[in-house]
Amino acid sequence: MMEIKDSSISLMEKMDDIVWSINPRNDSLENLLSRIKRFATTLFEAKNIDYAIHIQENINEVKLPMEWRQHIYLILKEAINNLVKYSDASLAGIRVGFRDSRLEIELEDNGKGFDTSRPVTGNGLLSMRSRADLMQAELVIRSSEGQGVQVILSLNIK
Repeated sequence: MMEIKDSSISLMEKMDDIVWSINPRNDSLENLLSRIKRFATTLFEAKNIDYAIHIQENINEVKLPMEWRQHIYLILKEAINNLVKYSDASLAGIRVGFRDSRLEIELEDNGKGFDTSRPVTGNGLLSMRSRADLMQAELVIRSSEGQGVQVILSLNIK
């Protein structure tokens, strides 16, 4: 019974993400980052992870295509979920900068890290890379055991 409930909640969250991402009123980077900030804050606080979120002020007027909004959001949602579930981190940070038409979003933690040379077995990291490729973005994941994780998404905004 719990499995059905969890699946139903997950499905409802995914539908909410899709509906949000196709709404033209949410086409600004500012709206996207507000949603990410709410999502991250909720999870970090639930796991007692201290965090800092720094968003450069000049991103307020940046407009994003609907598909990119969805890709960026789902990449960051997956990265934040992974951090909360697997890292055992006590500290996390999100930084967002925009300069010369280039958006850079960085998520890092002080958790246990992982060996990035091992083959990826789950769908999460593969999905993140696939979404980055669809935007012709660069996705860098740096980590080693005992050293935390740093996820950097970097892309040109036309």
